Amino acid sequence: MQTASQLHYPMLVASRSGKDTDKSKTGVVLGHAYTLIKVVTLHFNGQKHRLVQLRNPWGEGEFKGKWSDYDPTWAQVDPAEKKRIGFDSNKNDGIFFITY
Repeated sequence: MQTASQLHYPMLVASRSGKDTDKSKTGVVLGHAYTLIKVVTLHFNGQKHRLVQLRNPWGEGEFKGKWSDYDPTWAQVDPAEKKRIGFDSNKNDGIFFITY
């Protein structure tokens, strides 16, 4: 059986309800859909962290909480592990990781 990604189906997630002109304290646009890029398990400090990588279709505006591009913890993650999961520290490109 093929996955939605292999079949090139769009996969979306949505924030809680609200006006798309409003953002949460962590930068998530309310009442907004995000593209689900991938689901990964990050290995860090002997623990597994389940993350999803999302993209804001507006191409800007990102989550700013734990495991976001803005989280200083990334500086402690092994570069090979960051490469394996596709982490890019380009802030405000609309692509970010968030835990689930």
